[in-house]
Amino acid sequence: MKRIIYLIVTKYICLEWSVVEASTALYLTIIFLVIASFPAVIWFFRFRKTMIKRQSQLARYLEDEFRPRDKTYWLLGYLVGFRARYLVQRGLIDNVHVLYITPPYHVFFYLPIIALFKKRERLDVIIRFREGVRMGGIAHIADTSIRTIKAVLHRDMGDRTKYREAEEVVVGRRYKAYYTSPRALEIARRILREASLHARIYRVTVDGTSRTIMISFEPGKTEEVRKVLKVLWGILPDLREKPSNNQG
Repeated sequence: MKRIIYLIVTKYICLEWSVVEASTALYLTIIFLVIASFPAVIWFFRFRKTMIKRQSQLARYLEDEFRPRDKTYWLLGYLVGFRARYLVQRGLIDNVHVLYITPPYHVFFYLPIIALFKKRERLDVIIRFREGVRMGGIAHIADTSIRTIKAVLHRDMGDRTKYREAEEVVVGRRYKAYYTSPRALEIARRILREASLHARIYRVTVDGTSRTIMISFEPGKTEEVRKVLKVLWGILPDLREKPSNNQG
């Protein structure tokens, strides 16, 4: 009988001790979260302003460059980017599509993930031209070491058997090229080499069938964006179709 009572008392004490340990752990966890929330809140409001200002400045600069007749914006979530469509219809350019994506720097607890996976800003600019340009076939040059860039590239390419392949090394980075015509590849190479002097380039696409040129890069400072776009302005004269010399 004494042994039974002893066992019951022992189990009761162990159970009480387990409850105390669990309560202590829960209490310490709550205290930790409360303390950690203070820098997280301060960080959020500080970088919220910075990111809003960044996106506003970038949109305003792009509008100054393309001078659209009409514009439409779509926000991507909360402070993680935007899409834009600019109706230009001036010179060789018909319209421009823009995609800006940024990691959520305003989320304090997400910063280790940003650092671990080396997430960066990305700006995609797609220029659609009017008739009267000559770009040949299709050429893609991309940094396929970046998983998201590679996935989108393969999706856009569709049937890869129609492409020839090559490799490019620019500013110490290795790129994979897929192309259907030497002229399209020549234009894409020129854009890549010249734009790489000013920013990290993720992808360049020249598509003569849809009359589009796309460049994807890390925008960095506004001045760097200006220099990358200046490269595109520089190739426009070479895209014009030359008038035929045939005489009737």
